[in-house]
Amino acid sequence: MKIRLSFLVILLAIAMTVMGFFVPFVSYLFATVLHEIAHASVAKRLGYVLNEFRLMPYGCALYGEFEWAKPSDEIRIAIAGPLCNLVLAVLCTAIWWLIPQSYPYTATFVTANVSLLFVNLLPVYPLDGGRIALGLLSKKLTRAKAYSSLRVVGYIVGISFALLFVSSCFFGANLSFASMSAFVLLSTFFPDNRCYYQSLYRVAYRNKRIERGLEIREILVKSDMPLKNLVKMLSPTHYTKFEVRDEELKIVGVIEESAFEKMTGEQMTYTSGRFLTKSR
Repeated sequence: MKIRLSFLVILLAIAMTVMGFFVPFVSYLFATVLHEIAHASVAKRLGYVLNEFRLMPYGCALYGEFEWAKPSDEIRIAIAGPLCNLVLAVLCTAIWWLIPQSYPYTATFVTANVSLLFVNLLPVYPLDGGRIALGLLSKKLTRAKAYSSLRVVGYIVGISFALLFVSSCFFGANLSFASMSAFVLLSTFFPDNRCYYQSLYRVAYRNKRIERGLEIREILVKSDMPLKNLVKMLSPTHYTKFEVRDEELKIVGVIEESAFEKMTGEQMTYTSGRFLTKSR
């Protein structure tokens, strides 16, 4: 796995040291790195391939072939990070009872872990809380609907932080509220392309899923049903086949998920023994 360190992180480290914030910087950096290592450990144990670890001024990020994990695996990977921060905070707090002298050296580290825990559990994609919510919703809804629901939550959370920042200005502006509002709203306004249908159902994606086993699901539809309605029925956890029937419920053919890549934005019809498409 490649490890990439942004040059801005080095500049930030120098700046924080000069301003006297070396200990808080190291504490948050260490807590963040351990948070991502927890994600990586669970992803690897579940059989997913990790390609790159990036350390950037605003945090760490993992990249690999676990981006399209099935919902249950996605939840396990996402929850590993916050759970790691919780365990670290509890362990350090316990040490205070045994070795009180350790408090001055670990207090900031505990604060960093608690902060990462609560921030990452916000139900906003791509934070861990958003990934957990996306995994849970994907068990009941299509991926597109699940992500659309999360975007609504993202706007609500982003606006709420903005209102908190405005309110704080009367008592002393809290820039943390402003930065969280900006992060959440930008993440929500500019959707993650990996949640789009076109990405989820690429041939490469299906081939990788098949290596680990991909359940086939069959759905009965009418021959005049618009393609966009079929797309909404697709699921990232199954390979979907549609059994097409006419008005008398006689079978006229079968259309598989792989055919959708050539038919997006068109309407499906079946005639003379083969499927045709026509623009709407």
